[in-house]
Amino acid sequence: MQDPASKGRSFVQPSWEKVMALRMRKGWTQERLAEKCILSVRTIQNIERGKPTYIGTIMKLAQALGVQAQDCMLASGPLRPFRGVGPWSSVACVEADVPPCPYRGLLAFREEDAELFFGRQNLVELLNETVSHKNITQVSGPSGSGKSSLICAGLIPALKRSKTWQVMYCRPGADPFQSLATLLMPYLEPGLDEISRAAQFPKLTRVLEDGQLGYLLGRVLLSGGNKRLLFFIDQFEELYTQCTRDETRQRFLDSLLTLARATRCAGQPAMKLIYAVRADFISRLLSNRDFTDAIQGSDVKIGPMNREELDSVIRNPALHHGVQFENRLAERILNDAGREPGVSDWNGREHSLRLPRLGQHQGGLPLSCQ
Repeated sequence: MQDPASKGRSFVQPSWEKVMALRMRKGWTQERLAEKCILSVRTIQNIERGKPTYIGTIMKLAQALGVQAQDCMLASGPLRPFRGVGPWSSVACVEADVPPCPYRGLLAFREEDAELFFGRQNLVELLNETVSHKNITQVSGPSGSGKSSLICAGLIPALKRSKTWQVMYCRPGADPFQSLATLLMPYLEPGLDEISRAAQFPKLTRVLEDGQLGYLLGRVLLSGGNKRLLFFIDQFEELYTQCTRDETRQRFLDSLLTLARATRCAGQPAMKLIYAVRADFISRLLSNRDFTDAIQGSDVKIGPMNREELDSVIRNPALHHGVQFENRLAERILNDAGREPGVSDWNGREHSLRLPRLGQHQGGLPLSCQ
């Protein structure tokens, strides 16, 4: 009996030699690769034996290995036709030039994913407005709510479209000043080789500890011409989860406050600070009175999506690749999501694992229930 889950799927011939070489290059076992792909070990073993497999499986494999889907397939000839039923059963599959899955699943959206980022347009506009009027902006929400995605795939591309912004990213880590030094060194000393930079690293870290972040970012700003600078600190809660020294934490916050009061350029603040923080760590920040005063009126909160926003998240990435949903499938997914308490963002919950699996059908063919 045919497995119902295989209906509407298409097979490709994997290049087992390439897959094995890519896996070994990363130093992964078959078990590790299976874990990364959310596949069974048996599936990985069959692929490395050269057995035909589904397009969607190859796409998940390629994403985990950091390559294109065609890099994991043999380039000989078209794929097999569908073996499903209904009006699409006689349609032949496209050749093995498979576009990437439009759904990010549990992964955060990056700047390069902006064209696939939907459902948060109102928040993007609010964030853009807040940044235009405030020197420091806080983005807060529960874990998995899409804080980083909102900034990286929403705000930053919107700002860059004006051609007047440059962006720098940072995470605090265990030592926020070392993290800053790692970020700034290539900008400040672009002509130095790695050995010379390593020799200068301790000195740069000490300069940052002495409160010179604003000065150093000002140098970066001058090298960027007339562009303004958005300084984005992601995972701001690491300042409390990884940094163990209260003195270091306080000096870092003081440096950020100094940055927020930076000199104006052409009547406008030359630098803007934005950071993303988990909601359950905000109380720790509010224990610092100066920092609390600085973020008054500049906290953009991320809550659950409404049904219209979720519908956009489900349908639009597929439509972007010319793919349509099977009748009533999108509504079924929406109804399932509505029954889950606490669903705050499609990018961070159980249902987000289903959309990448649905995304295996490309080339204008319908997505169907699996």
